[in-house]
Amino acid sequence: GTVQPESILPLFGASILALMLFLAAGYVVGSLTSTATVGSAVGTIVQMLAFLTCGLVLPFALLPDGLANVLSRLPTTYAADLTVAAIPQLTAVHPPATSVLVTLATTAVVFVLAVAVFRWDSTSD
Repeated sequence: GTVQPESILPLFGASILALMLFLAAGYVVGSLTSTATVGSAVGTIVQMLAFLTCGLVLPFALLPDGLANVLSRLPTTYAADLTVAAIPQLTAVHPPATSVLVTLATTAVVFVLAVAVFRWDSTSD
């Protein structure tokens, strides 16, 4: 399909919020790993797991109810729901306002964690 013109701005906003969340998570991963190569590998794994468990790739309707219930409460599911909510043909798991608040709150927490674990020089340890 195609993206309807009225969906472009909400999709852009959803992308920016998700980008902020994953940037903060990337800073945490980068701060906790010993080299850029290790950080890149771990970051890729974290992103793929987040992508696979947010309901976009594997719909929750195909999963057992208990697992779908747990995965629907992950912060990345709320971020993915913003994308789903912007497309009229799809149904989001959570209301858009809730998804925005949870994504922003999670981003803030992860950002504070990133600041707390950041080191200028990881070779001195």
